[in-house]
Amino acid sequence: MFGNTHRIAGAIAEGLGPGVSVEVVAVTSEQMDPLGDADLVIIGAPTHAHSLSTQSSRKEAEEWAADPERNLQLDPHAPGRGVREWLDSEPPLPHLYAAFDTRADMIRLFTGAASTPINRMLGRRRMEAIVPAESFVVSMHNELAGGEEDRAREWGQRIAEVAAERRIGHENSGAEAQ
Repeated sequence: MFGNTHRIAGAIAEGLGPGVSVEVVAVTSEQMDPLGDADLVIIGAPTHAHSLSTQSSRKEAEEWAADPERNLQLDPHAPGRGVREWLDSEPPLPHLYAAFDTRADMIRLFTGAASTPINRMLGRRRMEAIVPAESFVVSMHNELAGGEEDRAREWGQRIAEVAAERRIGHENSGAEAQ
């Protein structure tokens, strides 16, 4: 909602490396439609109340951003549908995916992880995760924790390595962030 998930998506895209055609696209974008032609999709979302955002949690985030005391900047792509609604619409997607989330820098038991419902929803569609889901942490001041963008690049490299091992094409890979 405040840009951290988008920054992580960009770092993952960088980590995928040269030779991989990748585009970071928000779920609010009309560019989401051609993902069925991709070899792989990487889906990420911020964690809200232990899960994916809802219309009401996104509205609350907009209200937080409007409060000058909170010092929060709403990501321009934040208003509109979220990953949950996008996946509920059953868009055409490739068979392979990777899921990530951003969440507060606390024990996962207390925060939950948006990647869990992403995995569940895609699993119901019989899609296959190419790597285990990953969480990237955000401080209580809504800043990415130190080293998280580097860790995201490394995770992107790992995805590229696994894709290469499995001989997954590099022409139409896709990355997505909320």
